[in-house]
Amino acid sequence: MGCCCCCKDDKPVRPVFENRSCTDIFCLIIFVLFWGGMVAVAYLGYRDGDLWRLYYGTDFQGSTCSIDSSTVPTNLTGASWAKRKNIWYPITVDMVQTLATDAASLLTDPFSIADGLGVCVEECPQPSANLLTPAMQQSYSDPVIEWPVLYASKPILNRCFPDLASNLTLKELTNFVQVANADSWSSFWDSVVSSVVAGLPVLGLATGGVAVVCFVLMFLFRWIVGVILYTLVFLVDALIFAGGGVLIWYGIHQSATAPAEDPVHDWITAIYIAAGILFFIGIIYTLVLIFMFRRIRIAVAVLELASKVIVSAPTVVLVPPCTLIFFFAALAWGLAVEGLLYTAGHITIQNITVTVPDPILGTNTSIAIPSALLNSEYTSIFMQLYNLFGTLWTLAMVHAIAFMTIAFVASMYYFSDPQPGNNKSVPCGGVLISLGWTLFYHLGTLAFGSFVLACVQLIRLLAAYVQSKIEKTQSDAAKWVGRCVQCYLACLERVVNFVNRNAYVVTCIQSSGFCKSCYTAMDLLLSCLAEVATANFLADWVFVCCKLAITGGWTFLCWWLLENTELGDGVDLPIVLTVLVGIISYLVASLFFHVYDAVQDAVLMCYCYDKEKNNGTPEKPYYFNDDLAGILDKYNQKVVPVDGEQNEDMGDMAGQRAYKSSRPNEAGMTDMNVSLQAPSSIAGANGTFTSLEEEPNTRALTMKHAPIPESPEHSMDESPELVWDSAFHQHNLPKPVDPMMYVTG
Repeated sequence: MGCCCCCKDDKPVRPVFENRSCTDIFCLIIFVLFWGGMVAVAYLGYRDGDLWRLYYGTDFQGSTCSIDSSTVPTNLTGASWAKRKNIWYPITVDMVQTLATDAASLLTDPFSIADGLGVCVEECPQPSANLLTPAMQQSYSDPVIEWPVLYASKPILNRCFPDLASNLTLKELTNFVQVANADSWSSFWDSVVSSVVAGLPVLGLATGGVAVVCFVLMFLFRWIVGVILYTLVFLVDALIFAGGGVLIWYGIHQSATAPAEDPVHDWITAIYIAAGILFFIGIIYTLVLIFMFRRIRIAVAVLELASKVIVSAPTVVLVPPCTLIFFFAALAWGLAVEGLLYTAGHITIQNITVTVPDPILGTNTSIAIPSALLNSEYTSIFMQLYNLFGTLWTLAMVHAIAFMTIAFVASMYYFSDPQPGNNKSVPCGGVLISLGWTLFYHLGTLAFGSFVLACVQLIRLLAAYVQSKIEKTQSDAAKWVGRCVQCYLACLERVVNFVNRNAYVVTCIQSSGFCKSCYTAMDLLLSCLAEVATANFLADWVFVCCKLAITGGWTFLCWWLLENTELGDGVDLPIVLTVLVGIISYLVASLFFHVYDAVQDAVLMCYCYDKEKNNGTPEKPYYFNDDLAGILDKYNQKVVPVDGEQNEDMGDMAGQRAYKSSRPNEAGMTDMNVSLQAPSSIAGANGTFTSLEEEPNTRALTMKHAPIPESPEHSMDESPELVWDSAFHQHNLPKPVDPMMYVTG
């Protein structure tokens, strides 16, 4: 089980593939127990709640429309009540007066004007065109009340919503909805639905086409990502200088051609200053590019390596779509439980006094009628927050499982071959193996990280609720403070998510618990801060540009098809369908590039781990590919036989061991073997050389030394380099770049 500590462990193991063990089991137990509580909460809601109350609505007596209960009048039970699936809300004189005098006060809760007065009906009632004899809707209360129908309505989700397009709808109600900016939504929605139905072939073409383009682009990125990145980087530089040049040309042109009284002359100095600022920015940008060029090359190499991971395991692109299934399942569970908790209560009937109009006599009558109110025993703040937090925790857990699965695939690829080259690959069935390792070994770590993220998200939601209340006040200072808190919490959530992702990758590499993985990840990120910042910034830049290009291209194509082909027949609102195509295209492209982004993050962390934790010795070899090894100029040592002897015959405590550089020779130089009479390998030699002999015709040096105790002046890491410097200086030979790893003569 992973522990929450930051102890250092230098035990040499092969990353990813060795020493896999369960981590943070205690956190997994807590998560399981918490879900036990969620099941108990769901049971309480299921026992006393009724989702049909939300679906069909509740009338003035507390009866659910179309569902038989003890509160249903006896003369309406059975088939007659089952037909009453819609709920209609009457308008009283008091409501009309409120709508006419203070409609804006109702915008915070538009449905409060009809709370508790709903009547279950088979069909939504329609008003009469004759104001002298208005249509009346009879309730089934005792005494029976006849409500005048003052607005036209149509059923939406079993509610009789006002039809604002009808001339028969009460003017005050129409004005109220116009204040709420919803007057044209009804007719607009009808046109949208008809356009979407007619344009389904275009939507299907866009969805499938974007998926194919993204999938092909993933395979091509290994060759074109460098071209795209360098083009974007240098294009920005060219545009900055071009902008400055255009401003200078414009200033010179206007100075020479504009009349003396033209006010443009007053702006010539400002134009030249703006041009100078652009040139200054361009120079700074160019210097930054020169200074960061090596890191830009590393970013390109990482992106190309990420593309090779996807090529090696193409089924990894199926992880996000499969994740969405479980994501929406968990979300549906949470919403269903919230609905059950909301309706898990007892209906209380209380009499209220309302004013009923009599349009024929022109008089109003005040009467007491029943009104249903929901008093719940189980919708306490604690239970709602408990279910809300559990839902957030579960959603974060699902997302973390998907990310770690992808990170495992990338880590397997990166650490598959310790020799620099392009022979890396993901094992057969790598995605399933990654998912199995994630679920079997590291659910506890994911539960820990998801818990931290869910806590931040819950605090942010509560702060947003408080902010919504503050926005209704007149205090500008309170509003400003609330917005600042929202901004801070949003940034905090992004930071926590960033740390979690990198910690999960470290867990994949070294099978450590969440706390230790966080410590290691932050240590690696700080050690390689420039490379990480450059790679992430450029990767995000490339991803955004690619998504926008794909979205824009397919949106334009679909607009052209709607305007110039028969695919546009029956589409009343082509602009709406075009916008919908753009949204779908962006979402599909984001789904694919989400995989690429996750792989890139994992590969980048693997690179940082490889660079900082390994040193190129046989015990800790580098796992760079050719591109990264060439950029960093870091290569692995190779152990080769000396004088016909075999390596396996050379023990660690006696015999000779030779190290030969795997780096290409420098101009005019030849390879050289160095034989050591040593009690240990060169990386850990603890002794001093007593002689240095050059063997004829072989360009080989034999170095002999006697072991000495380690001293503060000559540690195990320093002694070989000190002796190496003196040995090569004595024989007037060029010293290697890194004598601890290479021997090149």
